[in-house]
Amino acid sequence: MTTKLNLQIIDDAGVEQALLMDFDITSYGNVFPTMMKELKLAFVKAFELVEPLLKTPQLKVVVMLEQAQKGDSFFALASYDSERSDFDVAYFHVYYDTILDLTEKVTSNPDCHITETEYFSTVVHELVHAADCMNISETNKLREKDIENGKISQNTFELLKGNAPLYDVLWYVLSFLSKFRSEGVAILGENLLRGKSFFIFGSNLSNDDSQSYYNRIPELEFEDNPVETYVFFGQLLNDILKNASDLPFHERFEVEKSWLFQKQKSNFAYKFGEKLLFWLLLEANPELLLRVDDLEKENSLQSFDAKFQAFAYEILQLALEFDLSDFVNGLLALNQKHDGQLFDGHAFFGLCSIIQDNAYQPIENNFIKIVNDIFSSSINNDEEKFLSLVNEICGYPMTIDEIESAFSAFDWDGEYQDIFPEIKSFASYLLPVAKSGNEIAIWALTYLFDDEDLINDNITIFGYQDDYIVLRSAVQLLYNQGIGFN
Repeated sequence: MTTKLNLQIIDDAGVEQALLMDFDITSYGNVFPTMMKELKLAFVKAFELVEPLLKTPQLKVVVMLEQAQKGDSFFALASYDSERSDFDVAYFHVYYDTILDLTEKVTSNPDCHITETEYFSTVVHELVHAADCMNISETNKLREKDIENGKISQNTFELLKGNAPLYDVLWYVLSFLSKFRSEGVAILGENLLRGKSFFIFGSNLSNDDSQSYYNRIPELEFEDNPVETYVFFGQLLNDILKNASDLPFHERFEVEKSWLFQKQKSNFAYKFGEKLLFWLLLEANPELLLRVDDLEKENSLQSFDAKFQAFAYEILQLALEFDLSDFVNGLLALNQKHDGQLFDGHAFFGLCSIIQDNAYQPIENNFIKIVNDIFSSSINNDEEKFLSLVNEICGYPMTIDEIESAFSAFDWDGEYQDIFPEIKSFASYLLPVAKSGNEIAIWALTYLFDDEDLINDNITIFGYQDDYIVLRSAVQLLYNQGIGFN
């Protein structure tokens, strides 16, 4: 499907008048029309790169010119407005500092065009955010649903728009993780579509200065080592989890400091969010490594030929389909794969205990061991251990009639989380196996439909991560026994 572009540039902030004051009209003439032509060309060209990722017949792009906008650590060149945007209307803000800088470049060199400057990468970056609108909107809907259900306060909602301190434990963590996911998608898209910074494929090509506006964040060098990136991210996540666990006991001033701390840690997403996301995609889709090897052998990674371009769009489609629940699930699976060495899994799940209003009844010390043992039992093909662990949690198995009734009553479509189709796929496979009397399937489905499992299912994003682990482990065990799929 081809998407048509409807582009509007709106100046309600007096940008034209400001330019007339900063540029002598007798020397340069009225530079504003020239800049608007250049800005329009930049968005049109960037749209042509991003268009294959869009899933709407027409996208209306509204570019709002704004006065100077200063952030905590760097000024914004442009920003995608996720709160105002929808699937077929995307709002962007372009700030005067940027327009002034670009005007100086264009007027000093008549042959210079915005599409040849580092700013063009920024436009591509922000349009990839627009292509990611579905996932960003899903996260917003989850947050709004929590507000409607009284799970988080209006203060939290205002905070997430930058207007109030954060009191909510869950969204303190989720907004941090969401930043890494969404910026990872945008930077990955910017790099792939612009044919630069292919550290993710192990090449020696270096970054150009297209992201110079992030330079106030300390530079990190991981030498293309994914484990080092994971470990550093794990340190950040551990800090966030500790602060989140302390939030219920903080005074207002301490909460505000914690929020500023969270924003500072979140800014590292601009430095290696795309690395983290790409490696999580590889973990979820290991066959991609073979494709990368083939492209390297054909020199397509360096020449950015048609084969590479097709692969780039394939990677980005996978990234756009990798929502926040997938991101969290990938982190948990990765931590299990590395024996819990990447981040503090006990703190992660202990946070769920606090969210469940059990701050004075911390999650039991052997919780992480139970989760890891369930996962390892499937790898080691230890059916007895799996059954014993799930029995310990649930107490008794549901009958087949109870399982069928619970399966029919379950609201499979009531969640804005991509993890749900996977859970439904596992459960749909396990149901007929359970009917045949298989204990693994019966206990796994009992866990899914049991209200007393390890993590309360009502906790947004986190609530069904333990169910996923149990179901996946059950399917793996059955596969090891020659039953079903891998």
